[in-house]
Parts: sequence; C-alpha cells; structure tokens
Amino acid sequence: MPRTAALNDLSPADRAKVQTIVDQVSNGQLTDLRGAAQQIDAILTPDESKAVLGERDKMMAAIRANMPAGAAPGGHPQGATGAHRVNDAGGFLLQLSISREKLRALRQAQAKPQ
Repeated sequence: MPRTAALNDLSPADRAKVQTIVDQVSNGQLTDLRGAAQQIDAILTPDESKAVLGERDKMMAAIRANMPAGAAPGGHPQGATGAHRVNDAGGFLLQLSISREKLRALRQAQAKPQ
C-alpha cells in the first residue's frame, strides 16, 4: 500500500506528528488543506520528503502501467477519478490519509468565495 510505504519512510516521531495533523483534518479541526500540507512539509526532513515523493512516483507509475491502451493523456483509470497530482510530500501524505469524500468537501469549501 502506498500509504503504509510512505509512512514507513518517516521516523516514528515524525510519523506521530503527521498523524496528528491528519487527524485534525479528518475531524474538522483543521480545514485548510494547503496549510495542513505545509505543516507536514515543515516536519519532514529532506530525506523523508524525498522518500515520500519516491513513493508517489512509484504509485503514479503503477497507475500509468495499468491504464487501458489508448487512454487519453491525463485520463484516470477506473477507480482513480478525483486523483490530484501533488508535488509536495505533505500534500501527498494528506491525499493518502484522508478519505476522498472529505478531501472533495474541503476542496469545494475552499473554492467558494468568502
């Protein structure tokens, strides 16, 4: 599983800190996804970030390898709709750790004008 592999790339202390932020997003205490990702990025060492992004790259390669022949570039294989490529380790860890429904709701709420 990509989530397990990515979390295993973190030290136990950093994994616990990341989990605290994930829990805050999941239970509605923290609703700013970008801010949450930045908090996670601030926790991770450069080596941890690089390892997490390596897991992202492996996951994306596996998705591409399983795409049906002739799929449009940028298309999503069945079951992967709603996936957003993230370029930071914090965002990727959130994407792996928060339900799609919760992420969608938070993104929609943030997209509405204040």
